[in-house]
Amino acid sequence: MKLKRVKIYGFKTFADKTEVDLRGNVIAVVGPNGCGKSNIVDAVLWGLGESNSRALRAQTSQEVIFNGSARRKPVGFAEVSLLFDNEDGTLPIDLAEVSISRRLTRAGESTYQINRRDCRLKDIADLLADSGLGRAGYAIVGQSEIDQALAASAGKRRAWIDEAAGVMRYRLRRQEANRRLEGAQRNLDRILDLLREVEAQIGPVEEEARIARQARDLMDRLRSVEVGHLGREIAQAAADLKAFADRSDGARTLAAEEEALLARLSKTLEVAAAHAEALEARIEAVRTRRSEAATHLERCLAAEQVLAERLEGLDRLEAQLAGGDDLAARRTEAEGDLEQSRLTLAAEEEAFRALEEAMSAGGAEAARLSRELREAEAALAEARRRETARERHEAEAAQRRDRQTHIQAEIEGILRSLPEMQSAVAEARARLDELTGQEQQLQTRIDGREQERRELGRSLEEQARSSHGRLAEMAALEGRIRGLQATLDSHDGLTQGARAVMAAIDQNLLPDEYRPVGEVISVEADLAQAIETALGAAANDLICPDEGAAKQAIELLKRNRLGRATFQPVTLVRPQGPGAGAENLAGRRGVVGWADRLVGVHADFRPVIESILGRVLIVETLDDGLELAKTRGWSRLVTLDGEVIHASGAVSGGAAKSQGVGMVQRRAELDDLLEQAERMKRELDSGGEAPARLEEQRRELRLALDADRAALADLRQELVEAKTWHHSLKHELESSERARTRLQEELDRLTEASRTVPEMPERPASEWENERNRILQELAAHQADSAQALARRREAVDRTQEAREKLREAERRISRLKETEEGREKRAHTLVQDRERLRAEQVQAAGRTAGSREHLAERERELEVLAEARRIAAAKSAMLRDRQVKARESSAAQAQILHQAELGIAKAEGR
Repeated sequence: MKLKRVKIYGFKTFADKTEVDLRGNVIAVVGPNGCGKSNIVDAVLWGLGESNSRALRAQTSQEVIFNGSARRKPVGFAEVSLLFDNEDGTLPIDLAEVSISRRLTRAGESTYQINRRDCRLKDIADLLADSGLGRAGYAIVGQSEIDQALAASAGKRRAWIDEAAGVMRYRLRRQEANRRLEGAQRNLDRILDLLREVEAQIGPVEEEARIARQARDLMDRLRSVEVGHLGREIAQAAADLKAFADRSDGARTLAAEEEALLARLSKTLEVAAAHAEALEARIEAVRTRRSEAATHLERCLAAEQVLAERLEGLDRLEAQLAGGDDLAARRTEAEGDLEQSRLTLAAEEEAFRALEEAMSAGGAEAARLSRELREAEAALAEARRRETARERHEAEAAQRRDRQTHIQAEIEGILRSLPEMQSAVAEARARLDELTGQEQQLQTRIDGREQERRELGRSLEEQARSSHGRLAEMAALEGRIRGLQATLDSHDGLTQGARAVMAAIDQNLLPDEYRPVGEVISVEADLAQAIETALGAAANDLICPDEGAAKQAIELLKRNRLGRATFQPVTLVRPQGPGAGAENLAGRRGVVGWADRLVGVHADFRPVIESILGRVLIVETLDDGLELAKTRGWSRLVTLDGEVIHASGAVSGGAAKSQGVGMVQRRAELDDLLEQAERMKRELDSGGEAPARLEEQRRELRLALDADRAALADLRQELVEAKTWHHSLKHELESSERARTRLQEELDRLTEASRTVPEMPERPASEWENERNRILQELAAHQADSAQALARRREAVDRTQEAREKLREAERRISRLKETEEGREKRAHTLVQDRERLRAEQVQAAGRTAGSREHLAERERELEVLAEARRIAAAKSAMLRDRQVKARESSAAQAQILHQAELGIAKAEGR
């Protein structure tokens, strides 16, 4: 047999699951001091069942569980599993491998297992008895045990040899068998002692058996008499039981009906509550949709207004463009002038060419001047074109400045309104937060009151359960009181003669002048047994007023052979008090007092009690009585447990298996029970006010809850309106911000467009015109050779120039008219398209507005319908709650009636 593997988890320093493989002939564990080498051996020793903590280098068994470190939490248990190779059959198990496991939790629960099956530590010890791994084995030797092994005694070495030889198991079995034999011998000796004791008691027991048989016969006769006496009471109790049972059945039926009604009302209330919650959710959703519809309607109206303003702007622009209706006439006129100018120019050019041909002698200067003239005329045309473009740009710049002024005014208006709108949004947000806080506070108060109402309900239930328990205890107490009273009234415990005298009194054969001694005294419960013992047979004595009454009763007993009785005539008794030497006994330690002074009795009967108990001293224990046994002045010393020390020195004591209870103890018990019943009745009377007070508190709390719920509903309505208002203001603020941003972007575009200015000509057109005239004059000066030719040339040039000028002027007019006409046509066409588009958008916006208005009206109607449904549901819920309260009150009343009937049944059953 070899140990193959050791699995350790949670044992000492092994916080993680660790498996040590021990396959091989020699296994060595090497490491520095404190690394836990010895803990492996301790784990093996602990897994084999070692129960001595000191052998494991621990103070308690719990210390072997890993207790945590600065970086690791403690574990909840320690477990070690040992796997043995059993191929050679050393262990008495028909398996090749045997596993032994031990587990200990922090709660102290320890379990052992063999092959994963729970077992006892004794089973493991028996399994390893012949393997050398037993409790007294030699296989595991600690560091401190090597010297002990070398210095071991012969007996210790003999134990190791026996263990190695395999006889230790049989030695242990022999020791166990010897222990069992010794125990059997002790039990046999005890049985023989009991037999001898029983044999010695056979004689007295036979006498007691005879007395018991006689007592049984007497009890049978008594039982037959009591059966007849109790028959009437049983019949009456049966009648009362039937009446109470009928009343209980009726109350139970009504209570069941009320409970069923309560269940139906509760279900109906749950359905109504769910319906109300669904209505609230629908109302909230409809309110949200109504708010969205209102917001959408506002957007549609704003869009219609914007479209109307844009249409008005188009109308104004169209009116401005309408001022050019004579453009066609002017263009026709300009085209006529152009045609005329062309004809004139052609004629003049023809004349000029003829003149040029005639004046070929003009020379290079004339050519040069002509070239300069053409250049000047080209520059003059370019300068006039640029001046026209500049004039057009200035007109557009004027329009942009007007638009910029309008945009700046709009932006300033928006900026002026922004602080007010932001303030309104902040106020709406603050109001919304305030209402939200109020809602949370009110909900918290409602939750608190709900919790308080539930606590009151539980208190009422506890009060009811407590009341029912007390009533049951009261019924049981009353049953015991009636039983004791009946026992006392039947004079149970009196001797035969005394009972015969009391029966004669009931039959009016004797006057009602006789009282048993045990029935005329009252005593505390803890002194009842002592007084009962002190009275002894005198408890059956009958107190009568004088000796004549005693004589009359004795004659009756003798005449009818009804037995014997002892009488105590008040006129003949002689009270006895403590004798000489007993003056200081009452004040000594362990003394309760003189018996006649510890009982309560009527003054007329006091002499009789003093004559019987006047010299009886009550002490606490038998030891206290034995200390006083040598004193004088008393006749008997009686302990609280009923032991008696007589003045003669005799001591009586002991207890029977079934010790009876006398009249004094019954009377004391009855007085104690009556006092308990009175105290319990007072508690019930005082506790009866608590349910009514709690019910009143619950009713007031329910009213307060209803008021809080109504306030919460109003607050939530106001919260919804505040949310809608805040959303509307926030939307308006965001719209203003977007409009401001859009206008600012347009203003930036206009400002950027204003920065682009057309180039001005280097020289104005007037200068180029002067330059052209100068060149003409020079050209005319160079042609002065011939005045006539010059004049004609000048005239031709003038006419040509004039014709050209008129032609250019006509071309410019036509070009301007064409540009103007094209611009107006383009703008008019754009205006038509814009107007059509805006009108289409206006129609669509009007349709959306009408749809939004109709949608808003539908939401309003739907909200009104849901509000009416919610009001009806609330009224229905209130009506159901009232019915539930009435049903609960009726159920409580029926429960009270049922409880009273059950009390009556309990009393009747007790009778």
